[in-house]
Amino acid sequence: ALEAARESIVLMKNENLLPLSATSKVLLAGPNANLKRVLAGGWSLRWIPAEEEIFPKDMHTVYTAMQKEFSNVTLASTTAEVKAKAAKADAIVLAIGEMPYSEGFGSIQDINLPDDQIELIQAAQATGKPVVLVMISGRPRVITKVYPGCKAVLFAGLPGFEGAQAIVEILSGKVNPSAKLSFNFPYSVNRL
Repeated sequence: ALEAARESIVLMKNENLLPLSATSKVLLAGPNANLKRVLAGGWSLRWIPAEEEIFPKDMHTVYTAMQKEFSNVTLASTTAEVKAKAAKADAIVLAIGEMPYSEGFGSIQDINLPDDQIELIQAAQATGKPVVLVMISGRPRVITKVYPGCKAVLFAGLPGFEGAQAIVEILSGKVNPSAKLSFNFPYSVNRL
């Protein structure tokens, strides 16, 4: 599972930011930063799992995996916290995307990333700190507004139970990502 996750994550952009050093002061935020269920998707252990407790105790979230890899990781839960804590960070990692879904419950009318996540990304970019965007999602979402302001972008898809570890190994440079996108990433909603 770990090897499959390592080989599935796509490095979409890196402007001389990655890898982050083990001593980097990293600020981590985003709705997918400290959840297990987002890594596995809507058919993991049960249909559209909502309870974190059903996942293995030794399964990492992006946050817990980062704590093992980096000596100084701070978790921010809100946009206001990102603004307040950014001054002490060397880089900001944003774990964004979607909650688990399946069948009609996953149907959406708009493939834009939700406004609250766009606002979080823009707030992080406004701090002047380099931003790494990690998309954890079963499908691409439009990120055109915020993509240029990110120094690095990973598309993790649904990397599974070992996905957090694989994401962090790519952020730290232990793994050189080799995956390619199997679809065109949308620039705008248009007729999609």
